[in-house]
Amino acid sequence: MTYLDQIFTSSTLHHRWSKLQCNLVTMTALKIAIKLFEPRTMNMEDMLKLGKKMGGSFSHSDIVEMEQEMLWKLEWGVYPPTTFAFVHHMICLFPQSVPKSPTRYIIQELCKYMTELSVCVYSFITSKASYKSFACILVALDRYV
Repeated sequence: MTYLDQIFTSSTLHHRWSKLQCNLVTMTALKIAIKLFEPRTMNMEDMLKLGKKMGGSFSHSDIVEMEQEMLWKLEWGVYPPTTFAFVHHMICLFPQSVPKSPTRYIIQELCKYMTELSVCVYSFITSKASYKSFACILVALDRYV
């Protein structure tokens, strides 16, 4: 859904798209998501069958061309690191003087909790994930250590 939302919000063309074109964008967004997040990919024939069930008759080249167009429109930003991914990498950079257990675990869990809470506040949503992760670590260290 994220890729579909990003395409529709980043482009004014969707107001002029037909139902068939919207179905093609939807199928292509699904294909991109499956490629990135599923351990097993969906072959093109199955994608085309699914497209027919949605009311579209797409060709292999239609989906490939739309995939390229979407990736360029999204500036290839289809797999950005999450706030918690930044937290995890920053915690790995802690000096060896910080004990591995339980201190690191507790700091990580506090940060995980704060990153989940940050999704609920709009002013945090607009902030960069790296900034939010650094702030979470600082608060966790201040509270725990």
